[in-house]
Amino acid sequence: MEEKLQKEDGLSLLEIFHLLLSKIKLLILVVLIGGILGGSFAIWRTIDINYHGTEIQFYVNPDKPKDSTSEGGSQFGVYGAYGRHVMDNMVKLLSSESFTEHLILNTQPVPNKRDTENKYWSITTSSGTEKTATTAELNGLIEVAKTAIEISNTERANYLEKQNVAKEELKVLQEVWVEEVQQTETSFWSFSEIAYQQLVKNNAASSKLVAAYTSYDYAKAVAEEAKGAYDAALADADAKTEATLTKWRETDQYKSELAKYSGKVSYSYLGETDDFDDANNLARSFIYVKISVLNNETFAKILRERVINVVPAYVESHMAIPDGYEGTNCQRITRSDEIHLTNLHYTTNQAIKYGILFAVAAAVIASVAIIINDRSDKRLRDQESIVRLFNVPVLGIVPTIEDLKEESVAKKKSAYVKPKIKAEPVETPVQDKAAVAVEPETVENPAQETADVVEEPATEVAEQPKKRRDTSNSPSNKKRAANKSKSEVK
Repeated sequence: MEEKLQKEDGLSLLEIFHLLLSKIKLLILVVLIGGILGGSFAIWRTIDINYHGTEIQFYVNPDKPKDSTSEGGSQFGVYGAYGRHVMDNMVKLLSSESFTEHLILNTQPVPNKRDTENKYWSITTSSGTEKTATTAELNGLIEVAKTAIEISNTERANYLEKQNVAKEELKVLQEVWVEEVQQTETSFWSFSEIAYQQLVKNNAASSKLVAAYTSYDYAKAVAEEAKGAYDAALADADAKTEATLTKWRETDQYKSELAKYSGKVSYSYLGETDDFDDANNLARSFIYVKISVLNNETFAKILRERVINVVPAYVESHMAIPDGYEGTNCQRITRSDEIHLTNLHYTTNQAIKYGILFAVAAAVIASVAIIINDRSDKRLRDQESIVRLFNVPVLGIVPTIEDLKEESVAKKKSAYVKPKIKAEPVETPVQDKAAVAVEPETVENPAQETADVVEEPATEVAEQPKKRRDTSNSPSNKKRAANKSKSEVK
């Protein structure tokens, strides 16, 4: 018998389907519970996750050609002047710590000084954290660097002023040169040092031309002297600035600022919909800056302002200049780039996603558990299984308590008969009684006549018991019989 049971242990897909269908209520309950748990888990994980950010676009192109007579202005018609390798290098520079320093400083050459009591600079080493000494040293370097930078800016302003004076003197000299050369019929129509010296050698230079040249030569010498002073001051300021920044990079605050900015800004020269392998993208003229900050809208706004202030100047000073152009121009072309919530409906989407995943997982686990539990139960649960396995008829089954209750309820329902309302007796007419009295005279047996007359009312009055309806073949009794057979087998 055991071998026969093992042979019958196979399970078809149809049987699995019917088995799961019989447990459909349980499966629905498990799926609902799994979905609720998954959604609750997602809400718990993402309820406080808000990304604030925006995307800023910059147009980059070569500045005016060297032979252009126009004053400044960007040549927007020069599209794709930079190859992919140039844009790759620029994106790498923008993603480096060097440019992050520029964002932290926000166009300042050095950081601001700190109070030794409340806010301080610190350097953590193996021997401990140095605060007071580091703050005093770095604050001193900052002060020296700022002074050197101010001197450099002063010398630069002085140099530009002297240079403008020299340019004005040069214009006067050129006007006198044209006037004097025409009078002397010299072949040199544009001013040059060589032409002037030739006129002086030939004693053909007028006093007016000599005076104009002397003024220009003096202004040029003064401008060159101012340029030398400016170059020296600039070199001194650069050296002191670099010494300050070197010390600043050793502090804990610098490392903390780098970590704060890390991952918040990304740079690319391809848009979200651009194909990297497209041949038309071999040369690009746009830089895309994407800002994304978690749960800190204020810092996102600060970061946006610093990107707008720092990126154009940095790109113009570090971008390679194509041949035939004077420089690089970088302009922000986006205007509706205010900081906004970039993950709108993020919590809802995650709740739906995790709810579906948990519901599916719960349904699969519950289905496997139901199948395993059904296969592990070796009991014979219906009379068909007994007949199939043992090839013997089932003579009787033990009813379960539930079957007995159902049978009792069914009997009560079938035993109930709606009562009939008796009709009032009807009086027999006189002529009928006379007819009845006369009728026996024709009967040969008076005794039988009397008996018939006496027994007739009894037959009419006596009411036969009502015959109960046969419900043995009803669907409910058949179902009870099947349940009884199942319970008996169990």
